[in-house]
Amino acid sequence: MKRYGAYINVSRFLAVDGVRNFRDFGGYPVQDGGIVRERILFRSGDLNNITEEGETTLQRLRIADVFDLRSPPEVQKKGIIDASRFGAVRHHIPVFRNENYYTPEGLSKRWKLYTTGGIKGFVEAYWMIISQCHNTLRQIITILLQRPISKPVLIHCTAGKDRTGIICAVLLSALGVPDDIVVRDYAVTELFMNVTEEQKREYSLRTNSLIAPSAIESMFISKPEAMQLSLNKIREMYGSIPEFLINKVGIKEEQLDALREKLVCRKGGGSDDKWMSKLAKL
Repeated sequence: MKRYGAYINVSRFLAVDGVRNFRDFGGYPVQDGGIVRERILFRSGDLNNITEEGETTLQRLRIADVFDLRSPPEVQKKGIIDASRFGAVRHHIPVFRNENYYTPEGLSKRWKLYTTGGIKGFVEAYWMIISQCHNTLRQIITILLQRPISKPVLIHCTAGKDRTGIICAVLLSALGVPDDIVVRDYAVTELFMNVTEEQKREYSLRTNSLIAPSAIESMFISKPEAMQLSLNKIREMYGSIPEFLINKVGIKEEQLDALREKLVCRKGGGSDDKWMSKLAKL
């Protein structure tokens, strides 16, 4: 995993039975010193197949808030799990609310960006996410600021790749993590995207076969160039990631300062060191 820049002291990849692509996206260094706190920020695919053992793992990790980015049609189709079973609160804050995005035609239009557009297609698809995720980002940041630091959170969509990837990349960038690390954190997802032939057929049928099963696999790559170009585009449009959050998302500058203060561990770490040391053993 060194090629993806694992700048952390504890294992980034955690086995949560029934959940794919589960990992800690803290622990990275920030440009002005310190690291993003470990065992506070987690990301994954959906929780629909989580087992009792998986729920026990989330309870041991003390996951307190689960941010579900899936659209209403996805939730209606796949259902939800009771997060209170492992001591958490589920917040449904979809990136895409317009149901037209999830008609066969709407899915085909978006997914063809992944299957036929190459890296540029991914960037165009990611710009759709960036344009629609303002409320999602605002709510996540607001709740992060409301909760004590001892309350870890989990962010997920369906695969934990595109919507989750954009949200996590923006958060890491806002905290001061360098781009080369941010894009490698995103790229790690590809290691977990094992798509079966049955899943390819299922995805194809959701587009009324407008996208062939053979083309589906290309939707599940996560090349660092796609995320880098997406971050570049935010800066071209808004000046910087913080300016995007302030001027477009609606986050106040003092809230961003408070977020960095809360989630970036400086040398010495303060009163949370004992708790963090205990939790890192999980």
